[in-house]
Amino acid sequence: MLMEDVGPTPPAFLSGYGLTGQNVIKNDMYGRAVSCDQWDGGNAFLQWTVGRFDSVYGPDYWGRPVAYQEGPVGVIWRWGILSPGPQDSSTFDLPASYDVCSQACPIVIGEEAAAALRNSPEVRLAAAATAA
Repeated sequence: MLMEDVGPTPPAFLSGYGLTGQNVIKNDMYGRAVSCDQWDGGNAFLQWTVGRFDSVYGPDYWGRPVAYQEGPVGVIWRWGILSPGPQDSSTFDLPASYDVCSQACPIVIGEEAAAALRNSPEVRLAAAATAA
């Protein structure tokens, strides 16, 4: 089920971008190769949307976001199928203790990054508040 004007980016987001390519292949968050329209916002900000003739998502998803490059930083955000509607609140449950949070997450981030995250003031503060 899709709702008009619901997506990971606002509907008018691309108004300042220029179309610079069509049938550009970009992977979505599931790793699927999607045929996209490529949009350039300048200063290395790029957006890829589902192309008119894409066979992965089909015509009903034409123009919906697939990936977004966050300027010169080069971070690429990838989207998938968006189904707006009620969500199970347990999706947003946080770990119950610092012991759970202190486990490394090698699939998402490397050991070094996980250690730095565990030692960050924000995580320590959150862990202390959870323990209280």
